[in-house]
Amino acid sequence: MVRKSLLIVSLSAAIASLSICAFSRSVNAATSNMAPATVEQSVEAAQPVQVAQLFYPPATDNHQVVMVVGHGQISRPADKASVQLVVLSYDISTFNPYPASDPNVAGGSQPPQSPPIPPLTPEMLKPFVAALVAAGVPAGDIKVMMGDVPGASPYNYYGEGSAAIAFDIAQPTSDRITKIMDAAQGATSDKLYLQDRYIGYVTNSCDDMEAKAYVAAVADARDRAQILASAMQVNLSPVSSVAEMPIVPGSSPYPSPCDLANLPQAAAYGYSALSYYDPSAPVEVVLQRDLYVTYPVRRR
Repeated sequence: MVRKSLLIVSLSAAIASLSICAFSRSVNAATSNMAPATVEQSVEAAQPVQVAQLFYPPATDNHQVVMVVGHGQISRPADKASVQLVVLSYDISTFNPYPASDPNVAGGSQPPQSPPIPPLTPEMLKPFVAALVAAGVPAGDIKVMMGDVPGASPYNYYGEGSAAIAFDIAQPTSDRITKIMDAAQGATSDKLYLQDRYIGYVTNSCDDMEAKAYVAAVADARDRAQILASAMQVNLSPVSSVAEMPIVPGSSPYPSPCDLANLPQAAAYGYSALSYYDPSAPVEVVLQRDLYVTYPVRRR
């Protein structure tokens, strides 16, 4: 069900100004190595295009409009879950292998002596892996990546004394994932700590999800505009412009796994297919589309 909420855009000029500011920062960052004259020309050429695409036609005394954002979200049960668990040989809440200098202590400006990091070996991880297998993870699907191997896992930031354990779960369910996560937690000890749990969901087919999300976004925009028109005691005229909200990693809407094939810039922004495990999150793939929609209005 498309969530109904009210978004009122009162002054199109103010919105356009905000769009110009945001776009200026983007252009400046992307063109910092260009000659000043070229940058200035690029900004001047790009800003009107950005505003025209997202907020056209603008509101005037003789041309009153209602601008809304239509939200469309489609979900599909996941066919696979990808999991990475990060374990440490120490409790990060009580042991800091990289202490900071204390400027208030004599000699504090010198780098402090780091305490030795408790060792972690593949042999020590065998009981942990065995617990995952007992919980239903095929042994052949489990990959162990030691943290002292640089770049072994993009989800492990701890280096020495750590490891990432990766595996996939076919036809995942919430109960099955909970069982596996509980088994992982139960396999910890005073020499092995479960630090991070990452998971990502994948569907075998993204077909028609995007089209359905667009249809839902258009319907949601119409509902929002009708509510506004009723409150303002005006009638809606046919839609004069529609623009898609850009899908940019780190913004909303956030990229879906179904977007990755068509969103190569996601890698450049560090977009990850996995996120931190939330036991309350549905085991599904979600695709979202947001549209800016402009309706001219007329007095009743």
